[in-house]
Amino acid sequence: MKAIVYSTRHIICLLDPGLLIVVGIGAFLRFSRLGDYDNQYYTATVASMLQSAHNFFFASFDPAGVVMVDKPPVSFWIQAVPAYIVGVSKESVTFPQIIIGLLAIVILYWSLRPVFGRTAAIIAALVLAVLPVSVLIDSRNEPDSALSFILMLAALSIVHAVQTGKWRWLIAFAVLMGIGFNIKMFVAFIPLPAFLLYYVLTIKYPIQRIVIRVTLTLALLF
Repeated sequence: MKAIVYSTRHIICLLDPGLLIVVGIGAFLRFSRLGDYDNQYYTATVASMLQSAHNFFFASFDPAGVVMVDKPPVSFWIQAVPAYIVGVSKESVTFPQIIIGLLAIVILYWSLRPVFGRTAAIIAALVLAVLPVSVLIDSRNEPDSALSFILMLAALSIVHAVQTGKWRWLIAFAVLMGIGFNIKMFVAFIPLPAFLLYYVLTIKYPIQRIVIRVTLTLALLF
């Protein structure tokens, strides 16, 4: 019964007219830029990755599979999905970032509403929807949008790890940070000290237990 009530609440949150309006604004700002910009270097990488399984997992820049692109492969794997379905184009390699950006708006709202209320959640989602830098990275075929999304999920995971004390949220945090590294390498680790400091200062455990948990989390991450 609790699970049904919990799911119902989240469905109601997703159908909130305020959220739908905010997502609509975010979608308009992003889809209106679809295809206006693409990094040809990364578009060529996606085209090469679709030539063979080796090129796909190697994130090869050239069709021969000799030179790897200058970033890890995860964001390009995501871009390769629509490119495989409809063909490589400026629109197909940009589309995944727009969807990721819209998902970020929804998840931010969904995460804040239970704690701070509907109004604060809508305002936060609206800010993310119209923030120029957010619109910019969501309408380009570069790794930044996917990285921002993964780091937001990692932040939510470490918050839940403190709130619940459960290992599964620390595991999720470590996995998400690892995925972030495989999107844009050490750029993903910029907020890592802040995340860990937050956990250490707010979790109500003995220091020995905190050290063990943080050590195991970092071991899983690396």
